[in-house]
Amino acid sequence: MAYVLVVEDEILLRSWLAERLRDEGHDVVEAASGDEAKAVLSSPIALSIDVVVTDHAMPGMSGSELARQIRQHWPELPVILATGYAELPSGMDPSLPRLSKPYLQEELVAQIAKVLSAAPTNVVPLDGATVSSETG
Repeated sequence: MAYVLVVEDEILLRSWLAERLRDEGHDVVEAASGDEAKAVLSSPIALSIDVVVTDHAMPGMSGSELARQIRQHWPELPVILATGYAELPSGMDPSLPRLSKPYLQEELVAQIAKVLSAAPTNVVPLDGATVSSETG
């Protein structure tokens, strides 16, 4: 399963999201704001995170701005934007995966699976490593 960073300013919704994802077998780290999410992504735990699920409408940094910064600093990390807005804010990347609120647990899980199947793997080959098929 995946390691998911959930970014949501409303504690009840953040807790619900985290529990639903844990029920599905995912590991979860929670952040209450864009700044908290960036702190998590700047810590050693960031190497374990496979996907970010963020609310759009948050005080301070919006989810759209957080997604932009993640794409700038961690371009391989998939971001899913959860929003109740029908229209995307101007200047936002239309290719950013979205979940329309309210959404079902199954929709959340399906969207995570979709972005993870499209994401590059975290496997990095060793420099100069070769695979040999010689037999003795």
